Amino acid sequence: MISRIWNWTLFGQTSVLSITMLSMLSRFNLLLLCVISNFLILFIFRTFNVFNELLFEQILLVSFLICVSLILWQRFKSKRLMLDTLVFILFSTTFSIFVVQSTIINVDRSRSFYVLSWTDKDLVSYNGETLDLSKVSSDEKLGLTGVETRINEQISRGLISRHQNELALTNQGRIYLFIANTLAKIYSLENWENNKY
Repeated sequence: MISRIWNWTLFGQTSVLSITMLSMLSRFNLLLLCVISNFLILFIFRTFNVFNELLFEQILLVSFLICVSLILWQRFKSKRLMLDTLVFILFSTTFSIFVVQSTIINVDRSRSFYVLSWTDKDLVSYNGETLDLSKVSSDEKLGLTGVETRINEQISRGLISRHQNELALTNQGRIYLFIANTLAKIYSLENWENNKY
């Protein structure tokens, strides 16, 4: 009798655990779907210049469309929408906005990425302890203190190395620059194109 109760309890705990794992897996898939579809639809919007050219507004619009689509899909799939599912869809949408915004807008508008490009093209160097930006054509060079701060940050992060007066990208820096260039081409990032020289 005790062994039957033990087996039943063990089986009950196992099945609850597997249902919870399945639920977590499907939620992870939903989160992944949300992020990937956000990148994909944004690519289509940027390629065909849908609605307007403001990147942030396009990200918000795409995220809103995905959120509404997921809510409608979930509603038709289960005939009712559970509160926890709605909350998770809203969380997934918010998370995807964060991921897309922090990658694409950061590449488009970040002086840290511009510094990587300038270093790769040998546009920045030091003359003693003074930073020489005379070869850089971007207006972003006007904030000299900000540029020096970004260069020092990239050196401490291991993306740029300094040998006497010369700056060079490390392998990790080349990977970051490759990702930035790729995202800029895919999403037609104008600020990146205007400031990478």
